Amino acid sequence: MEYLFDLLKQFAELHPSIVGIQFYSYYLQRDADNTSIKLNHELSYIMENKNMNALQQQYYNMPSELHKKFLDGSYQYRGTAEDNDKKLIDLYFEIGEGLEEIKEPKDIRSNHIINFGLQILILDMLGEKDTENKQKVALVENDELETELFKSSRRTGILRGILYDKMFYQFSYSKQSFTGLDKVERIYLTIKMKSIIGKQGIMVITLDDQGKYIDVTQLGVDFVQMLFDHDLDA
Repeated sequence: MEYLFDLLKQFAELHPSIVGIQFYSYYLQRDADNTSIKLNHELSYIMENKNMNALQQQYYNMPSELHKKFLDGSYQYRGTAEDNDKKLIDLYFEIGEGLEEIKEPKDIRSNHIINFGLQILILDMLGEKDTENKQKVALVENDELETELFKSSRRTGILRGILYDKMFYQFSYSKQSFTGLDKVERIYLTIKMKSIIGKQGIMVITLDDQGKYIDVTQLGVDFVQMLFDHDLDA
């Protein structure tokens, strides 16, 4: 673990936009009714004079039927059929109908947050990556509820990276949108690892607002190459 920490430190110090790098292990359990993903924080390297929170342990739960529909939709979407996005679009609107049961912010539950995060992931997969477009198509008509759901969706970023069917997943949010304290926008890149130090895991690279001026995906490719170069599987 110390060897991996040294590599994270070395990589972060070579890239001024990096705020920190976190490594989480996770595993998925599924039965007929429920799918659960357990996330454990393994280690982090945070640059000096930077603030960054880390989840120590997190459980994500969703109905197995919902998880299966998302997997089926993702598989179809990567196909060549003319209507290959149909299942994902149908699922997006199905989730939206469930969110209509929320009447006030105090009614928001963990399943609503997971479902709203899944909607965001579906939109990302369909190519609508900016928050403005997400807000336009979101099926929550109440602006206050929508704001609260977007605030809560920050907690699903790593989950989305796990569920996404590719190695790299990028997301961001503006602190000003949620706290009004500043205009700093951080960019997050998750990198799924099949096996690293004997664990299935996900790396989270956090970039400051200058990260928007670099090729974030190439940064991820360089990071994975560094792991290979040091005989760490990814």
